[in-house]
Amino acid sequence: MLKNLRVADGVSTHTFTLLVKDKYNKVSESVTLTVNAPAPILVLSNPEKFGYGQTEATFDLEYNGTDVQNKIKFQATNSFGVYQDCTIKEVTTEGTNKYKVTIIVPESSDDVNVKAVYNNTTSNVLTIEREVMLVASEGDVWATKADVSISPASAAVNVTGVTLNGTSCSETFSTSTGVISFTGLTAGTQYTVSATLSTGQAVETTFTTENATAVPNGDFETLTQTINISSIQQGGSWSNRSNWFDQTTYTSYNVSEPTGWASVNAKTCCTSASNQNTWFVIPSTFNTSSAQSGSNAMTLRNVGWALSGTTPDKSTNWSEAYCTNSATVANRAAGKLFLGSYSFSTS
Repeated sequence: MLKNLRVADGVSTHTFTLLVKDKYNKVSESVTLTVNAPAPILVLSNPEKFGYGQTEATFDLEYNGTDVQNKIKFQATNSFGVYQDCTIKEVTTEGTNKYKVTIIVPESSDDVNVKAVYNNTTSNVLTIEREVMLVASEGDVWATKADVSISPASAAVNVTGVTLNGTSCSETFSTSTGVISFTGLTAGTQYTVSATLSTGQAVETTFTTENATAVPNGDFETLTQTINISSIQQGGSWSNRSNWFDQTTYTSYNVSEPTGWASVNAKTCCTSASNQNTWFVIPSTFNTSSAQSGSNAMTLRNVGWALSGTTPDKSTNWSEAYCTNSATVANRAAGKLFLGSYSFSTS
């Protein structure tokens, strides 16, 4: 009972008179207890930086009681200036009667007024002003580049100076988007950006670039055979002598591709095409030993392809040993090589 005593009407002294009565109705002499209930201390102070669009407000609380999470209610003003109850996100003890509190405040672009309530006692009102801040969002930081935003972006706010890890630098700043773009960074490195604004305010933020991820099989040295066609017709038939036509064939398509990579060969060099002819069935990506380094490289080329092409007409050319007629090819495709997988359906 004693720990729940309160100051009532400005009076903190409580008097209790105790009597003991036995089953024979004999009564003891009375004993008087006087208890002083100290007034609750509720003081809010030292708000942390609070940017535009933020909904988490952090500040110090001085409170001479226990169980802040369940006994203290925090309220903050919304965009209409009306107090709303707030969810307590975190409370940490900073010393005797000292706490660090983080609450979720209503969404607003205005400064926020916060107060704490304990039974009939209300703290001071803490005004948390929204500040222009530098923000490095996770989605804007990569391994070697980063975009750092001024929040809120304003055409009236310009950047007059930028330092990166304490060194002055000239980086691209967009007055329309409020973004400072950094390039040529080192992967897996922490950077501190400081900027001086045209308003005279100095702002700062810290970010860490992503770790560089090695491209799997990036040297193309590990190969998997994907095409093995032993013989395929090459163009139409031809003749350079009377009443006799020859058909030229291409010896073989033997293509290997880097393991873990994919191409569009399943489309351009489709083994299910009705006319297996080099006019319509041809690899757009293939391996070669002409490498800058290592023993293998890949060649990409643009090709024509068709699932049901028409063979060129026979040709009679007495000076050439091949068909000089061309075919109409239905489709064109660029050679491609990419990580992942690729499938092609003829239906």
